[in-house]
Amino acid sequence: MIKSIIKSFVYIFVFLSLICVTSIKQANASDSRVLRIKAAMEPPRILEGHLKMGNPSGPDGTSYGVNSLYFTRNGKPWLPVMGEIHYARVPNQYWEDSVLAMKAGGIDIIATYVFWIFHEEIQGRYKWDGDCDLRRFVELCHKHDVPVWIRIGPWCHGEARNGGFPDWLSKVCKPRSMDPAYFEQVQRWYTAVAEQVKGLYHKDGGPVIGIQFDNEFGHVGGRGGEPYILKCKQIALGLGMDVPYYSVTGWGGAWVPRDEVLPVQGSYVDPFWAAGTDQLPPFNELLFSDLISLVINTNVASDMVTSRIKQKRWRYDPSRYPFATAELGGGMHHKILRRPVLESRDTEAMALCRLGEGANMIGYYMYHGCSQPLGRTGRLVEGDMPLVSYDFQAPLQEFGKTNTSYYALKRLHQFIQDFGRDLAQMTPTLPEEKPEAADPSLLRYALRSKEWQGFLFFNNHQRYLNMPARENVQFAVTFAEDELLFPEEPVTIPSKSLGILPVNLPVADATLVYATAQPLMRWRDGQVTRLIISRLPGIKTQFKFTGIKGPVIENGQIRRMTTQNGAKIEILLLSEEDSLNTWKINIAGRRHMALCPIELWQKGDSLKFRTCQSAPAVLRIYPATEQKFFYQGIPIAPQRAGEFSVYALPIRKLPQVSVTFQANTEIPAADSNYPFRKEDAPPKAWRIRFGRIDWNLVSDVLVCFEYIGDTARLYLNGSLVADNFWSKTDWEVGIKRWKKELAEPDAELVLVISPWQKGQEVFVQKRLDVTEDLTAKLLGIKALSEQTFILESR
Repeated sequence: MIKSIIKSFVYIFVFLSLICVTSIKQANASDSRVLRIKAAMEPPRILEGHLKMGNPSGPDGTSYGVNSLYFTRNGKPWLPVMGEIHYARVPNQYWEDSVLAMKAGGIDIIATYVFWIFHEEIQGRYKWDGDCDLRRFVELCHKHDVPVWIRIGPWCHGEARNGGFPDWLSKVCKPRSMDPAYFEQVQRWYTAVAEQVKGLYHKDGGPVIGIQFDNEFGHVGGRGGEPYILKCKQIALGLGMDVPYYSVTGWGGAWVPRDEVLPVQGSYVDPFWAAGTDQLPPFNELLFSDLISLVINTNVASDMVTSRIKQKRWRYDPSRYPFATAELGGGMHHKILRRPVLESRDTEAMALCRLGEGANMIGYYMYHGCSQPLGRTGRLVEGDMPLVSYDFQAPLQEFGKTNTSYYALKRLHQFIQDFGRDLAQMTPTLPEEKPEAADPSLLRYALRSKEWQGFLFFNNHQRYLNMPARENVQFAVTFAEDELLFPEEPVTIPSKSLGILPVNLPVADATLVYATAQPLMRWRDGQVTRLIISRLPGIKTQFKFTGIKGPVIENGQIRRMTTQNGAKIEILLLSEEDSLNTWKINIAGRRHMALCPIELWQKGDSLKFRTCQSAPAVLRIYPATEQKFFYQGIPIAPQRAGEFSVYALPIRKLPQVSVTFQANTEIPAADSNYPFRKEDAPPKAWRIRFGRIDWNLVSDVLVCFEYIGDTARLYLNGSLVADNFWSKTDWEVGIKRWKKELAEPDAELVLVISPWQKGQEVFVQKRLDVTEDLTAKLLGIKALSEQTFILESR
């Protein structure tokens, strides 16, 4: 009797619990905010065979192509990621590390300007050696299987003096015009470039797959219209510069001869070239928009565009070309009156917005910061900017070190590399209610889809605007007559959050209907399809699959399942922190993913690491492998931890480098020519001394100067080697490039700081709180050793 009563109570409790849970779910659903968007009803019209590009095929059978919607590689859709580095602005002894770091960051194509003034500063006297050795740089890219897109001018801009034109050019012709004398010089210049890359085009088995002519022609100056671009192409073709892709910049009033070249686009957040010293309003570049708006409303080079050009902006039919970008701001440079400091989230959100609105090539300017070279006639730099630094707050900074944006963008690039083939064929759509940049009330989101499959992009970040958290959010995606409402349980999208959500994603022969987590990687590994997904901070992770048979087996981070047809699926769910530390590697011809908290580059069959830490760290490789690595001949065997192989990394305890400074040092004579000195604000100087540095034990020493002032610069033995416009307290400099000079007993390194003037007109995001009329202070110096090491496989 008592057992029956207890049993009845249990049944009643379970029944009431189910009613309560159901009621809570229904209440949550009824209280949710449903954000609606329609998938594209019809596929876009794709034009094929109309674009007059060069030879698409290489000797090994690899081919590159393009149609009006996307690029192709070996006949299949390809969504490449391109990153800009200027070889002649980076010491050549570090080029290989730069290429390796760019490739590890997910860069598929390296783009580089070939600045005319750097190579023929004095008429008829070419320089193609040292840091100007274009051929060696391209060969290094080829060594590491990275294609190259050379931007050969004649005019480049890139904050070079005269935009890259030699000083003498304007004395012998009318540059950027149809003047025959000008094109005689262009013929000479292109001939010199062609000689350097001879045999390195893709058709020859080399890495050069693209060439850009001029820059912003028709948007920023230039006379001659389309015939000018056609003449540049004609000269290049006559010199055998035969490549799969020819391009021009396509924003604003650019001239784009029909079907002869590909227009590539740009997008920057908080441009340094904007007028005035006030904070700028929130940026359209952090909205999902469309290609036409991006081109017509561009802020690129807005300081150099004439009103006449502004009235004549649309000069080509964008439906004939893929939406390709070459200049997404990888950061932002500084000029004397504007010094914005970008967050990693600014750069990541801008790239995500361009991808979500339909971009089928993601290209960055700059991806790797660098330094302005010293020529025979002085620094080859445009005015109003640092004489040396061209750091650009890029993912890889001036001295080759990673910025926080490097890791966030690497995660996005990993997604593109594994899902880009699908994404390239998808059509973008926007919601009916579109926000303005200054309106925080609406979440920014977009959909790219094809038939029933797609990816939903969202961005809840806007620079200079407090974006609130969005509570109880669900998305409703309409495919023809059907609507997919997800997730089942509404979620909160935190402020500053962004991400990519899969919609009806094929995984083996099953379907991931939705997930509130971001796909990172997907590959077939024997009989198993592996899917790596990252949690989104503050958003509850939810999945829904169809086509699955039997239970889902959970084991820590791993989810295993079998499809109705017997295919095996393994899902690895990563934390946000782990997702930033993922690296794509190959071991013995098999694909793996590495989780490593320090930098990791694949160099052939070996793994190269770089870090400033001395604390122990481990390398985790998924799926597990029995591969042994060797460090200086000593074997390192893995330990098994679930589906991972774990290796203890041979991190050495780094030596501490002492650094001292002495105030009231004599100011180097060369500083009298520094253009940003002010007579009423005399600078101060400090002599910097380092203790013994054993360069056999360290790969670099990063020196952080904490200072207050307007500008700072470093002089080594009287010559200017680095400079900085104050925008934040810390200025970091890597000194390995001067290790030979610093090793001399009479080496003299002097820091000069010009004072900050109270109330001075300049845009900085956090103004200095100073009480004195003139403030120049060195608050401290820290030196941090760096090490690199290689694990070899045999």
